[in-house]
Amino acid sequence: MGYEKRVKMSREERAKQFLPFSAVRGLEEALERKRQELFVEVPHVLCSDAEEEINDTLNTITKGDKVEIEFYDGVKNTMITGSVESVRNKTRDIVIDGKVIRFEVIGKLKLIEKKN
Repeated sequence: MGYEKRVKMSREERAKQFLPFSAVRGLEEALERKRQELFVEVPHVLCSDAEEEINDTLNTITKGDKVEIEFYDGVKNTMITGSVESVRNKTRDIVIDGKVIRFEVIGKLKLIEKKN
């Protein structure tokens, strides 16, 4: 029996042996996407003081005012900052930069800048 002479492996080839190995490519990414799909936030539950504060702010803001609003969009709580286009008490919603937000899904409302 003869021994065959081994070919010396390059440093890069030897280093590849120690790289992390994933038996199923893309599994971690797919699992993370599924986690995000399944995760659902619950809407704000407000105490009466918070409700009163939001109502007071709704009564003072006018078209053109800049506000910061946090609301439940059906999946998660979202925060946006924008200009008020209208506050519609009859339909109980506010329009901010074209986005219609119902009063009952508002969690926080802050007046950032009053229009002159």
